Amino acid sequence: MRKNELKYQELKISCYLKKIIILDELNMVLLEHKGKKPEISKNSFVSPMATLIGDVKVNDNVIIWPGAIIRGENASINIGEYTTIFDGGLLFTRSQKSSIHIG
Repeated sequence: MRKNELKYQELKISCYLKKIIILDELNMVLLEHKGKKPEISKNSFVSPMATLIGDVKVNDNVIIWPGAIIRGENASINIGEYTTIFDGGLLFTRSQKSSIHIG
């Protein structure tokens, strides 16, 4: 690989990584979508193996288990207090009119 090609590859990786938010104290990876980032209460547990994308709000005392995928790409998803999303649960919004509120 030439020197210029290597710099281009490094630039592509750097740009990709800027779209990922890492919450150090919770050890989670969250994905921003269209400028919206997931918000998670400090009093909730989200498994490091769950995926949260876009306009997602996780309120107090929520538990999200491994394999859950929550995609707030088109409208907001609000997960209310004392709600549990079990292993492999999938929540996503199909259009701007289809926001989700659970709990």
